[in-house]
Amino acid sequence: MAGTTGAGRDARRRHGRGSPLLRSSLALAVAMGGGVALAALGPATGAGAASGAGAASGAGAASTTVYSGNLGAPAVLGFPASINGNVAPTTRLTSTGFSTYDLYDMTFDAAGDLWTGNWLTGTVTEFAAAQVASGGTQPPVVTLHLTQSSVAGLAFDGAGDLWVSDFGNNTLSEYAAGTLAPGTSSPTPAVTITATATSLAGPTNVTFDAKGDLWVANRNTTVRTVVEFTPTQLAKSGSPTPAVSLSSTHMPTEHTGLYYPTGVAFDGAGDLWVASYDATRVVEYRPTQLATGAPTPAQALTVPRPWDLGFDSAGDLWVTSESTEALVEYTSSQLTGPGGAVTPAATVKGTKTGLDGPAGLALETPPTITSITANPAKAGATVTIHGTGFTSATTLSFGGAPATTVVDASPFTLSAKVPVGTGTVDVTATTFAGTSPASATSRFTYTTSTTKPAGYWEVASDGGLFSFTAPFSGSTGGTPLNKPIVGMAAAG
Repeated sequence: MAGTTGAGRDARRRHGRGSPLLRSSLALAVAMGGGVALAALGPATGAGAASGAGAASGAGAASTTVYSGNLGAPAVLGFPASINGNVAPTTRLTSTGFSTYDLYDMTFDAAGDLWTGNWLTGTVTEFAAAQVASGGTQPPVVTLHLTQSSVAGLAFDGAGDLWVSDFGNNTLSEYAAGTLAPGTSSPTPAVTITATATSLAGPTNVTFDAKGDLWVANRNTTVRTVVEFTPTQLAKSGSPTPAVSLSSTHMPTEHTGLYYPTGVAFDGAGDLWVASYDATRVVEYRPTQLATGAPTPAQALTVPRPWDLGFDSAGDLWVTSESTEALVEYTSSQLTGPGGAVTPAATVKGTKTGLDGPAGLALETPPTITSITANPAKAGATVTIHGTGFTSATTLSFGGAPATTVVDASPFTLSAKVPVGTGTVDVTATTFAGTSPASATSRFTYTTSTTKPAGYWEVASDGGLFSFTAPFSGSTGGTPLNKPIVGMAAAG
C-alpha cells in the first residue's frame, strides 16, 4: 500500500507473532500524525499501483458489499462484490477518536448496523446502517468500554447477543442484546469463558456453525488451534474443555495446517475455512474432519498473510491479505479443486483502494435458502430452513404469506411455523441485506389444502348437522327440522 513504510509492515508482522505493543505503537503513530501516511483515494500515481482500471469483473454476488477494516490507516472501506483491480471504495467510513483504528474484526447485527472490534482501545463500537451507507466521518452510535484488553473477534448469536474474544486475557464474553443500547458504556458480560491450558490461547476471530456452536481461532506462540464450544458450554461462565480442538502436526515450512490461525468461517456446506496467517494459506476442513485431532486439510489455498475471511451469497470466498494490502475473491467453482496457487477471480489492490493492512472483514450479503425440512408438510407444521446469511431478525414468506414463530438457530438454520396455503410455493428469507432468490431448493409443497371453507354449521339437539354456504339466507331447502337448533359455528 502506498504510504506504508517497510518498517510499518514489519511491525504488523511482528505483532502477528504476539507483540501487541508494537501493533499499538504503530496505531498511535498514525493517530498522532506519525510516519505512517493514509492511503490516497485519488488517482494512482505510484509505480506500485495495481494494474487494471477497476472493471466490474469480480464474480461475487451482485448485491453484496464487502467491507474491510485496516490495521494501518483508520477506515472501514466498502467495495461492491463485482469490483476488481485498483479502484476506490464506494464507501469510506472514518470516525472520531479511535473507533476505526486497529480493526481486527467486524460484523453486522440483525438491523444492518456494523460493529467493529478495536484492538488498540479494547472497545467495541457500533455504526448505524445509514452511517455505513453514507460513509464520511461518523460518531459511533454505541461505544462499549469492555473489560477486554485487546478485542480480536466479534460474532452475534441467534438471540442477538454479542460474543467478543479477548486476545490478551484469553477470554470469551457474551453481552446480552439488551445491554448493547445507546447510553450503555460498560456492560457486564452475561457469560465469560476463561482459559484452560489448551482451550483459549490468544483467541482471535470467532464464528458460529449451523448448530449454534462457537468456533474460535487461537494464535498464541505455543497453542495454534481452532476450538469449538457447544451452546450448553456457552450457557454459563466457566472454563469448559472445548468439544473439539483442531491442531496441526505440520511445520510452517510445509505451508499446510494451522500456523497462527486468525480468521474462521463456514461455507453453506458446513465446511470450516481457516486463515492460517503464518502458513500463508487458507485451509479447508470437511464436516467429517471436525473432530479433535490434527487432520490434514481437504485443501490449502495460497494466500499471503491471510487475516479474515467470509462467504457471500454466491458461495464465493473473500479474504483479506494483510501483507499484500489486498482483498481477494475465489469463486465457489475455484474452491472445489486441490488448492495451491489458485489465481483469485478478483484482486482489489492499489493506491486508490485505501487498503492499508486490511484485517477485519464483514459482508453485507443477502440470505440464501438451500433446503427445507420437512417438505412437504401441512400448514401449522414447524419446518427447518437451511441456507446462509440468516440473522435474529430474518423474516420468512411462503408464497407471500408470512411465517410465524421464526427462530434463528444460527447463520445457517431457521425454524418456522408454516402459514396457511396450498400447492407449491416459493419460500423467501429477508434480512437487512436483501431477500433470497427463488429457486428449486426454496420451493415448499403443502400436503393438503388448508383453505378454510366459507359458510356455517348448525347443530340440532339430537346431534344432526346442517351446512350452509356463505352468504346464506332463506329456508333449509325443504329439509324438515324435527329437533331444535342448539348451536351454530363458522365452517372451518
